[in-house]
Amino acid sequence: MIKEGGSGEDSRGKARQKAWRLLQIRPHSERELWKKLRDRGFPPEVLADVLQELKECRYLDDTVYAGQKARHLAMDRLYGNRRIEIILREKGLGADLIAEAMREVRQDFSEDEALRRLIFRRLKGGALPDREDRNFQKIVRSLEGKGFSTGRIFKILKSLKEEEELNDSSGA
Repeated sequence: MIKEGGSGEDSRGKARQKAWRLLQIRPHSERELWKKLRDRGFPPEVLADVLQELKECRYLDDTVYAGQKARHLAMDRLYGNRRIEIILREKGLGADLIAEAMREVRQDFSEDEALRRLIFRRLKGGALPDREDRNFQKIVRSLEGKGFSTGRIFKILKSLKEEEELNDSSGA
């Protein structure tokens, strides 16, 4: 790996340029950007200056980033709260930012709604399998992997099964 760090204003300019390039590709948290630039050999004092400049210009804002990332993971990827929190923590965001981002996202799109959509997607229009069926167990494991609690999964699956039985009895 080529080290891009140097000294003085040259190093600061290279770090700024690299940071802008990284932010053009996708948004980053402050910690993420710090780590990427540090790994490229830029000294900490240069990184502190560059990141402060980016924050002042509003190119780097962890609050906005947390909200956008949580919304993407909840609405587009249909992840459960646990998985979203883990991903945001890995990005270097604090517990307060994560909690606020999750609260805002879940006001618009509940975890139960995401879970229902995932189940319907997984079933592909078919009926819900019985609990003893291997497909039922595969669905549960898949949903756990997406960050949903087992209790919530079974609650939603039970309500869907009841809705399915109600529809079958009224349609017959």
